[in-house]
Parts: sequence; C-alpha cells; structure tokens
Amino acid sequence: MEFEYLTSKLEFKVKSYLMRGEMSEQNWKATGLTCNHCAQSVTKNLMALDGMSSVEVEVKPNEPSSIATHGVREFSTQEISSALRQAGKYILTS
Repeated sequence: MEFEYLTSKLEFKVKSYLMRGEMSEQNWKATGLTCNHCAQSVTKNLMALDGMSSVEVEVKPNEPSSIATHGVREFSTQEISSALRQAGKYILTS
C-alpha cells in the first residue's frame, strides 16, 4: 500500500514538472555497450540517480551508443560517468 502511494506521488511530481516544462533532457554518448543486457544495466544505474525520471538507450555496437536522460534537474558529467562505470565497462564520450 505504501509503495503504491509513493509511486502515485512520484508520478504526480513528474507530471507536474512536465506540465510546467521543468524537465531536463540531456543526451550522452558512451562506448562499450554491445547488447540489450548492457542497455538494461546502464538504464538501471542511471534511474537510481536522484531526480532521474526516464532513460532511453540506443545500443550501437560498433560506435558510441546514444543515451538520453530525462530528469527534474540537470545531471553532471561526473554523475553520469560514475553510473556508467558502476554498470560495467562503459565509458562516457560526451
């Protein structure tokens, strides 16, 4: 029951930010991602960052993969890089 309440509260907060246009979208490139499992690991670690609302990963095995983050604040290069390192041998390139 408490989990449902917290989920509803978070969804309301995110929708509120979206309606006011206060969501931040940032685009990143990273090397080392080769499969869907890599994308899932990266997504999980990035979603654990405070203020992150969604992550989209496009795996490109022979070139830097694309990562789009959406949150209620901007994330530093250091935060993103650290989350990628914790997920695996993924290196932020931009």
